[in-house]
Amino acid sequence: MNVKSIRWFFLSWLLLTSVCGATNDWERFPIPQRTELWWVTQGSVHNGYKLFIKQFKSQLSVDEVLEYYRDAWKSDSELPGFMESDVRGWQMISRLTLRDQWVVQVKSDATGRGSEGLISQMMLQPNEQPGRIAKQNFMPMPHGGVLVSSTHSENPTSARTQTQIFSGRPKSVADQYKKYAVDQGWSLQDEYVHGSSVAQRFERSKRKLDVALVESAYGKTLVFVSEVVNEIQ
Repeated sequence: MNVKSIRWFFLSWLLLTSVCGATNDWERFPIPQRTELWWVTQGSVHNGYKLFIKQFKSQLSVDEVLEYYRDAWKSDSELPGFMESDVRGWQMISRLTLRDQWVVQVKSDATGRGSEGLISQMMLQPNEQPGRIAKQNFMPMPHGGVLVSSTHSENPTSARTQTQIFSGRPKSVADQYKKYAVDQGWSLQDEYVHGSSVAQRFERSKRKLDVALVESAYGKTLVFVSEVVNEIQ
């Protein structure tokens, strides 16, 4: 596994794909004219909450998109109907309801004339419907580990569970995980060590497991664990 593979592994955390039917919420959601959308993920479960994301490309400028949602979400009460922020070049506008949170993040496209971005919906009630496989990763929590996030997504033929953990030193955690995986019947397919970073890939039947560990500037280890199950029933 080379540096390019590790870079791809980290980027894969940003876009999770799964396919299922659109919800009535999205059919009613306001979309500006001259704007195209497509699904990024439908029904992923992030930290126990269901998450839906669409990507969009619009002929409207960033200011026109933001003005559209300011008008669509304006409130007649003393409470604001929306909030705005600027995060690393992205313009964000969000709306909170009693059951969900909607976020539109937008920036200029490559031409400088139009815009592009993401629209997300996170349900505020924890997801209580069990999936076809366990939502938690099989790996044990390292000693002193702290769960950062956990995301589960499914499509008709596969499922993915991705977990991020803060823990101790990379090498000791990597050795612990490798021993545990082998004891559980997983086969180590590849291992890459670069400085204090470690990447491992395991396989077992129709399952694949990627583990990547990077030491942070604070002396802690950020652990990425991704388990994929193919041909789920």
